[in-house]
Amino acid sequence: MNEETKADADEEPGARAQATWLWPWVIAGLAFGIRALPYRDVFVGRRVSFIESDSYYHLRRILYALERFPETLARDPYLGFPESSRAIWPPILDNSIAWLLRPIIGAGAGNEVERIVVWIPPLFGAATVWCVYRIAERHFDRRVAIVAAMTLSVLSGHFWYSQLGFLDHHVVVSWLSCLLLGCTMDQVVRRSGADPRASLRSGIWIGFLSGSMLLVWPGGILFVALVQASLFVHLLTRPSAKEARNRLAGLIAIDGVALVVVLPFAAFNSWPQWSDYSPVVLSHFQPWLFGMLLGHAVVCDQLWRRAGKAGDARHRAAQALGLGL
Repeated sequence: MNEETKADADEEPGARAQATWLWPWVIAGLAFGIRALPYRDVFVGRRVSFIESDSYYHLRRILYALERFPETLARDPYLGFPESSRAIWPPILDNSIAWLLRPIIGAGAGNEVERIVVWIPPLFGAATVWCVYRIAERHFDRRVAIVAAMTLSVLSGHFWYSQLGFLDHHVVVSWLSCLLLGCTMDQVVRRSGADPRASLRSGIWIGFLSGSMLLVWPGGILFVALVQASLFVHLLTRPSAKEARNRLAGLIAIDGVALVVVLPFAAFNSWPQWSDYSPVVLSHFQPWLFGMLLGHAVVCDQLWRRAGKAGDARHRAAQALGLGL
């Protein structure tokens, strides 16, 4: 091999690595550009026109939190006239945006706030596309990752909720559900069954994302239930008692962390138009649910450690399902 050929061979792995690094950013940039297409409909002269009506209420709570920091808009006199009421969306997203913006622009800059927050949906949309690429590449290959990310970039449903000027919680829910999917796939596919510490670390992340999902939108319980059911069936089908207990340790971490995340925001909520245990809103239901799941997992762990037939998958499944009922 001559010197020129050898130099080309040395450069080829570096070029491949650079291409691998660039692909998700290029596709995410494309997704951002697609979501910015309604620019002329949003920025009309000096005025900002939001795409959908719910965006204006999110903006109201952001401006309220900016003006009256650290107070948040809990019971709104503009809702449920004349008694006033509470919005069914938890305020954590709007307050977080306000707290991030306050050191930058302060209070009393309504038009400037509007011109900034309209870009939040495209940013989260592009971030979701980036995450889809990384998850697909991690568990499949680059070709699958490119197809998956490009498909999400132009998918009409995701575009609608992540387009410029559509300030709503749904785009954040999509991003969180994508992260939740990736962490759950890691929990199932990787060797966390052989390493309890890996199962614990993965469980902590899943629990944090599960709790955060419900703080943004209580309807995210559908995503959380899917993850819980999948991981529960997965651990019940493990042939080894040791692996089943390691997987169960991850489930205990999920429910424990999720309980810690939602408890401060839900334990003292009162809803005059809903019951105290309504899953539609952030209520006593969410901490009760994670508390019951945590208790079930802990009791299962103790039963499996003491049972004489702990190595029998069918016996473990019967115990877990019987206790669940």
